[in-house]
Amino acid sequence: MNTIRFATEQDILSLQSFLKKADLQTDGVDKLYDHFLLQENEEGKMTATVGLEPMERSGLLRSLVLTPATTENDLFALFEGAFQLAQQKGMETVYLVSNRRSTSTLFQVLGFQEMEEVEAVEVLSGCEHGAQIVASREENFLFMKRSLDVSTELPTSE
Repeated sequence: MNTIRFATEQDILSLQSFLKKADLQTDGVDKLYDHFLLQENEEGKMTATVGLEPMERSGLLRSLVLTPATTENDLFALFEGAFQLAQQKGMETVYLVSNRRSTSTLFQVLGFQEMEEVEAVEVLSGCEHGAQIVASREENFLFMKRSLDVSTELPTSE
């Protein structure tokens, strides 16, 4: 059974290595490790992660990495954990950027709503990772946000 937990300072190197294997940037991970969740299998091997880059009263989801061992239930649990972490850190809104527009339906199920690129660029410029995304300005980016309303719960998969 997979478990999800908060990353600790001792996880920095393994988290960076896991992200590098997925061809993701590791900038800032050493300072923001306490804004990451890790999923591990029974042997303690990392099988998924997601992080939050803080931006005043909001956060940008970053570094979502899933492996074939990640189930649909694991994915929902990972996002639920990310939303709880965001609330613990005082965040009211969570943003995400995807380079796969086909993921829109999945993120809508998770409570995200699409946003206009102009609004997204303004918001994302407020953090280092977001500014890097804005600077790359790939076409076809999907920009979404989710308010962290306590009454909103994620769907469960049976």
